[in-house]
Amino acid sequence: MSVGRRRERGTRAPEEDWEEACRREEEIRRLVAQERSGVVGRAAVGEAAAKLGISVTHLYRLLERFREDRRVSVLLTRKAGRPVGTRFISESVEAIIQAAVREVYLVPERPTFRELVRQVAARCRRRGEQPPDARTIRRRVEDIDPVERARLRKDEAAQEGMKATPGRLQIERPLDLVQIDHTQMDSGLVLAKGFYRLCGTAARILVTTALVFGLAQYGELFIAALAAWLGVCAFAARGRPNFASYGFSWLATARPTANARARLLNMGTSFIRTPRLDGAQQRSAKKTAAT
Repeated sequence: MSVGRRRERGTRAPEEDWEEACRREEEIRRLVAQERSGVVGRAAVGEAAAKLGISVTHLYRLLERFREDRRVSVLLTRKAGRPVGTRFISESVEAIIQAAVREVYLVPERPTFRELVRQVAARCRRRGEQPPDARTIRRRVEDIDPVERARLRKDEAAQEGMKATPGRLQIERPLDLVQIDHTQMDSGLVLAKGFYRLCGTAARILVTTALVFGLAQYGELFIAALAAWLGVCAFAARGRPNFASYGFSWLATARPTANARARLLNMGTSFIRTPRLDGAQQRSAKKTAAT
């Protein structure tokens, strides 16, 4: 079968369009062979059109193309609309535009674009031609290479803007240069980091509240529970990937104020170093301190 045959050089059609063109070529080649023997008729053309899923008129147009050029590429589906680069102005008007751009616009005096439009319109009227639209003239100007346009118009500012930055980058010590590449993906990373940080903050508040209210009167147990909690967070942070690890790290990295750190240290050391006293001993200690 012809479907799946090797592509012609320079053909850039999608794979499904190429396979459809090969299928059309198989049917059309069969019709052309029948046409030579004189047995082809409208019934055969109608049957082939139904098999290809196109109208009889369209099939006749494809037959005409294939008779002129026996290549599969001529049977490719053509997009509606005018081809890219199609121009509808006459050759004489096109020549006037090109001459005016070269003689009026691309000069060191650097006239404005409005002056170019006025000159093109005046030249067209002198030759009895319809002046083109300003957008048409602008497209012809934009087709010129920007570097060449700036050079011919002696536009030093534009030339300077298109030059490469002089000099070279010299780095003498580590971290002399830090580059941060920012893309749209960063927004997702920031959201993920914020989510795990929020979860870590909430869990840290709950655990801290439970430790303080549950073990505040038991110094040894409080310090042991706090150390165990930090160890669990460090172990979990090491085993989790990406920002989940950051969330566990945030659980274990509270930032208390100086007064809070001092109270926590005094509380822990007092519970560890000071033996527990009963009521009578506490009253006796207070009287001793008062005297």
